[in-house]
Amino acid sequence: MQTAACTNQAILTLKEGSQPTNFSRVANQAKIWKSTLYSIPEVREQIAFYRKGWFYKQKQDDTKSDCMDRLQLTRQKN
Repeated sequence: MQTAACTNQAILTLKEGSQPTNFSRVANQAKIWKSTLYSIPEVREQIAFYRKGWFYKQKQDDTKSDCMDRLQLTRQKN
């Protein structure tokens, strides 16, 4: 299988499992070297895109959770 196809499959597998997408995880999943991922600009951009997307989603989820916790504490005090 070509590197790009292995990489795409690895990213899909990580996304389906709600796992963070980063170079280490993709390399392990695709069974290729991290340096290979970094050496292919399209692959590097794809991983960076999904890594950023996961980070922002997690950050938003954490923020929502914090807001809900604060709201509950405020209600309990009143």
